[in-house]
Amino acid sequence: MLRFTASEGLVYAHTASGTPIADYTLSELEARTAGAFVRVSRADLVNLSHVQRIVSNGDGSATLTLSDGTSVRVSRRRSADVRHLLAG
Repeated sequence: MLRFTASEGLVYAHTASGTPIADYTLSELEARTAGAFVRVSRADLVNLSHVQRIVSNGDGSATLTLSDGTSVRVSRRRSADVRHLLAG
């Protein structure tokens, strides 16, 4: 599991083999994954073990690169917490 995204009232589970719809909200998934995934924005929950790189965007936000090459934007509000988790 690489990440979960919310769009138009649905939550999608992004895996290496596809993108099925999840039966939970992002908040529920965040609680269930207990530290393995981190909330990087209102619409994205990312698996920490698949983060390969974090780059500052210069406006307080950042961009993550995941193991499959996907880029995910980290909101300004969550950027410091995400950096802290990745450093530790």
